[in-house]
Amino acid sequence: PGMDITGFPANPDMIRLALAAAEAIHPGHCRQGRIATGDLFVDSQEEKERLKAEKNIKASGLKAVKELDTFKATEKWQEVIKHKAERFLQQTENRCYYVGGQTGAGKTHICSGIAWELVKKGKSLLYFSWADEASQLTTYSNEARFSRLEELAKVDLLYIDDFLKPHGDGYNRSEIGLAFDVIDRRYRDESKSTIISS
Repeated sequence: PGMDITGFPANPDMIRLALAAAEAIHPGHCRQGRIATGDLFVDSQEEKERLKAEKNIKASGLKAVKELDTFKATEKWQEVIKHKAERFLQQTENRCYYVGGQTGAGKTHICSGIAWELVKKGKSLLYFSWADEASQLTTYSNEARFSRLEELAKVDLLYIDDFLKPHGDGYNRSEIGLAFDVIDRRYRDESKSTIISS
C-alpha cells in the first residue's frame, strides 16, 4: 500500500507493466496516473501544475517562498498590506505592487506570497535582488546590459527586492537610470506584473 511507481526515464509501457504487477500484488491500491514532464509520474493535472510552479520558483532565484494566507496580520498596518496584496492578485493587467518598511515588517513574506500565487497560475517569475545585481549591471557592456534588461522586461512577473537600497556612498546616477529603464519597460507592457520591496 502506498507504493509509488516511477519510470526512469519515463516509459509508458514500463509504467503500465509496473502498475499491472503492483495491482496483482496489492489489489485496489494502485491507480492510473499521468506521465508529466521529464521522468516524473504524477496522479493529476493539479499535481502537474504544482510541480511546474515549484520548478519555476526554483529557476527564478527566489530563495524563500511563503504562503500569503499564512501572513499574520496582528497590527492594522499589516492588515492593510495583506488586503492590498489580495487586491493586487485580482487585477489582470499592468500590475505593480510596492511595499516598503523596516527589516522584519513582513515584506518578504507578502511579496513571496504574491509571487507564489501568480506562479501557481502559470506566470513566469524572475527574482532580482537590487542590492546584489544593480551595481554589477551598471558595469556591463552595452550588449550584456541590454540582454539582461530584455530578460527583466519579458518575464511575466518580476520581483525586485531591496529596490534602490543604498550601499557604500548611497545611490549613483547609473543605478537611478537603471531603475527608470527597468520600471519603464515593464510599465509599457500591460500584461506584465512587478512586485517591489524596499
